[in-house]
Amino acid sequence: MLKKLAASAAMMTFACSLAGATELRLSHQFSTNDVRHRIAQMVADDVAALLVERGFEVEPEELSDVDPATLEPGQFVFLISSTYEEGELPASAQPFHEALLASQPDLGGLHVFGFGLGDSSYEHYARGIDTLTAALASAGAIVMGDNVKHDALTGTDPAEAGVVWAGQALDAVLSSAIV
Repeated sequence: MLKKLAASAAMMTFACSLAGATELRLSHQFSTNDVRHRIAQMVADDVAALLVERGFEVEPEELSDVDPATLEPGQFVFLISSTYEEGELPASAQPFHEALLASQPDLGGLHVFGFGLGDSSYEHYARGIDTLTAALASAGAIVMGDNVKHDALTGTDPAEAGVVWAGQALDAVLSSAIV
């Protein structure tokens, strides 16, 4: 089983091949200038630790530098995003989103799991993850179930919720006939 993972500074991407043919990627946006970005980074760091525990290697790479055309059939994407203002994407996620919409690559066979960070007191609660997964779906990717959303108002630890989400999603991938 070849295991190769990549991560990033503004977006973190982890990739690995499972059973020699399937890739798993985890992406999240973060920056040191905003608490929402730091929370997304904290979630991704804890998810990365889970992946390391499960035998995957991790190396950083910025998602804003990733060409959407490099996403391939057979990959599983684990995506983490916060939401800004009234449902806007974080600035660090916008270049990837814009490139995806402009290029519209054929992403048939790409499987996406989404984890959103938000505050349910806002009208467009955790819409950032919905925007990203919808753009991937419009290019043919398969969104695996509903996006999971962590509500800051619950007071629960978003990193713990992210690890539970990623563990369940990884278990589903590893036990699936899709692999």
